[in-house]
Amino acid sequence: MPYTYEDFHRDYTIPFIESLPMELRLKGIPPSERLKGLPPSERLKGLPPSERLKGLAPSEIEAYLLKLKKDTQSVSSPNFAYEMVVPTRISLRLPDKFAILAVNFS
Repeated sequence: MPYTYEDFHRDYTIPFIESLPMELRLKGIPPSERLKGLPPSERLKGLPPSERLKGLAPSEIEAYLLKLKKDTQSVSSPNFAYEMVVPTRISLRLPDKFAILAVNFS
């Protein structure tokens, strides 16, 4: 059985490339190719907000913020949980942005 180029590549080239420092391995790969396997959240990780928003029109940013605010308000509004602390005391637990309201009947 002859020793083929595929055998050489498997036995020598790939281990050699893997032994190189990361900077040298990435040197010939264009940035667009490097980012292909990353999800958007990973691509933007570590960037300040000004960099993340670069390229968006102010109207797009404002529309997104309004939608986010609307979605947040609709989700957080019905978050009231009632709990009985003791038989003579009723507590109303409000979302964290509010204080706890307690009514004592004793």
